[in-house]
Amino acid sequence: MIPDVVTAYCHNHALDMTPIRHVLLEHLWAHDTPAKAYDMIEVLRQKGIGSPKPPTVYRAIDFLEAQGLLHKVHALNAYVPCHHPGTHKACQLLICDACGDAKEFCDTELSALIPAKAKDLGFHPRASVVEVFGMCHRCLKPKG
Repeated sequence: MIPDVVTAYCHNHALDMTPIRHVLLEHLWAHDTPAKAYDMIEVLRQKGIGSPKPPTVYRAIDFLEAQGLLHKVHALNAYVPCHHPGTHKACQLLICDACGDAKEFCDTELSALIPAKAKDLGFHPRASVVEVFGMCHRCLKPKG
């Protein structure tokens, strides 16, 4: 289920949430793990939304990303929902190596540090997503 804050953001910004965009966003919110575009094609098929082709799904993903509703996990070529739509351009993601769980957090000090360091090196960043890989608390628990 899409959280109320996201639904309100879409409504307040008059975003054109087509059935495909809505289903993709709903799928991302229903799962803790990043979803790949080709997995989302199957989700659309299961929901009875025609015979979606990759370009259709990628256009929907591009729209959702441009509106700040999802983040791309570059290392996995997958996507996760944004918990703070429209409020920031930089976030940090914690991704579990074992189960694939992805958690978003937004540390403004860390977000500010990256452009400052980039400027020192003569680089002008367009976007910043920090991806941190490791183990979540569930996977670290001893089995037994």
